[in-house]
Amino acid sequence: MRGIVSTRRRADEFEAGVETGTVSSGAPPQTQALVDLVQQIRAVDTIQPREDFTADLRTRLLAAAPEFLTLDELTPAPAPVVVGDRRTTPARRALSAAAAACIVVGGGGAVAAASQTALPGESLYPVKRGIERLEVSTAGSSAGRGQEYLEQAENRLSEIEQLALTQPDDYETPLLMHRALDDFSTAAKDGGD
Repeated sequence: MRGIVSTRRRADEFEAGVETGTVSSGAPPQTQALVDLVQQIRAVDTIQPREDFTADLRTRLLAAAPEFLTLDELTPAPAPVVVGDRRTTPARRALSAAAAACIVVGGGGAVAAASQTALPGESLYPVKRGIERLEVSTAGSSAGRGQEYLEQAENRLSEIEQLALTQPDDYETPLLMHRALDDFSTAAKDGGD
């Protein structure tokens, strides 16, 4: 128990040192060096990608997209699922609207809003995708559904770009980008149908 208290006390001293820039005289000598390091890191400007780099990356991603659209031809497609006629009925739209209202009223509005900037691999990303599915199911016409799918395809490209810019060294990034590109292909195909 004493070790936990000692660790907590040292952590509190370090936090106070980070806030004030100095540590108490009883703190270990390396604590001041760490506080100085934190101050130096805070003084460094935030690194942002150049606008020309971002524009060039987007252009290259859009140019490479058709190549990845053909990946589906290399792997056998799963057997199609035959579903009955799924026209949107007024009752289905009312049910979807009621479900959306329950989400908003139940406090999910903040989560839904926060999830709109989520990237693949983040905890709110499934919420974002669920909202997108809800938007498609409540679209009033096939043209509306097509528009929703095309907006989703555009979102996937933006997510790929953001992953490349914000998580270039993460070992999961290539897999997440590949999945997002597959989702882009599906949404673009569904939007064109």
